[in-house]
Amino acid sequence: MSQLTARELSVDELDLIWRIDRSEEIGGLYSVEDGELVFNPMRRILEGWPPGIPAKYTPILAECHERGGWFHGLFDADRLVGVAVLDSRPLGERGDQRQLKFLYVDRTYRNGALGKRLFQAAAAQARRWGARQMYVSSTPTENSVRFYRRRGCYINPDPDPELYELEPRDIHMLYDIGASDDE
Repeated sequence: MSQLTARELSVDELDLIWRIDRSEEIGGLYSVEDGELVFNPMRRILEGWPPGIPAKYTPILAECHERGGWFHGLFDADRLVGVAVLDSRPLGERGDQRQLKFLYVDRTYRNGALGKRLFQAAAAQARRWGARQMYVSSTPTENSVRFYRRRGCYINPDPDPELYELEPRDIHMLYDIGASDDE
């Protein structure tokens, strides 16, 4: 792996996100029942992006970019190998939450702390915007939920209705942003 370059993505580069290889072996899925995480074991291989996801999310991401969202990419030469997207739109009862809309690391670049680096950068950006919490809507896969839990995310007792409707099977979590969430 060569030296990675971090930079912001322009709206014209959103299609690069769909070139990230998000394939993984899934050992199970989580669900939330009565406010508690429940693990449901199952074995499955996820190959790439599910059908329809790029068509569904490209307009959502473009809208986010247009309203000032933060699109932070990690590049190996000209190849996008990791991305974090933070929405600038205030959420929560007090408007002090920002949504971590996307965080993906290419399969061949995982386990090198790139996900942690992107997460910390997003938390630092959310703090610069004045947020006290980051809203995370995680895919329910074992690896994703455990990644966010290791960062300190916890079940959101009051999920945003619009985000919950968009992703009802996701695990909706919060992350308390502290003074040490530096890039």
